[in-house]
Amino acid sequence: MSTIGYAAGILFGTPMFARLRELYPHFFALPWGHWFFVLGGPIVLALAGTVTACRTRSFAAAVQVGALSGLIGSSILFVTGIGMTVAFHDALMKDPSAVHEYELSMPTPPTPAQLSSFVYWDALGGVLMMMWISPLAGMILGSIGGGGGMLILRASQKRPRTEGSDLPGQMRSTVTPLPLHDSL
Repeated sequence: MSTIGYAAGILFGTPMFARLRELYPHFFALPWGHWFFVLGGPIVLALAGTVTACRTRSFAAAVQVGALSGLIGSSILFVTGIGMTVAFHDALMKDPSAVHEYELSMPTPPTPAQLSSFVYWDALGGVLMMMWISPLAGMILGSIGGGGGMLILRASQKRPRTEGSDLPGQMRSTVTPLPLHDSL
């Protein structure tokens, strides 16, 4: 999910693809696409934690599944992000938003070599940041799902019925009547 969101953010969030927004305004106006990417990944990770906790009866396994899912997703994002930066390097060099971002960090207009270096370092910084954010988010969402799974397990367990009390036999006694008071 994060890889698709990253790709859509890089490609469709920049002016170089503004023409697509003009050609297909209905598609870009639909709220489901944004909500699918924003909420789809976290919901799936939490459900993975729930299913893992229910199947393995282990909260630690649910956290592990969340962390590994985040790590695998961020690894895919790393390869995709760097690959897209290399593949679309020329387009990113002409992108006004990249030039604007460079000018925010430096007081002088960029040379082509400086802008190229900025584009690569910016992409590398972004994907490296996701390499630790995604596993952390996966651990948190796996924990939430694992906690839900453990609650489901606890609620679905059949409790054994005991006869009488769980107190030992010596502690169980018959009720002793209270002494009667004479009226004065």
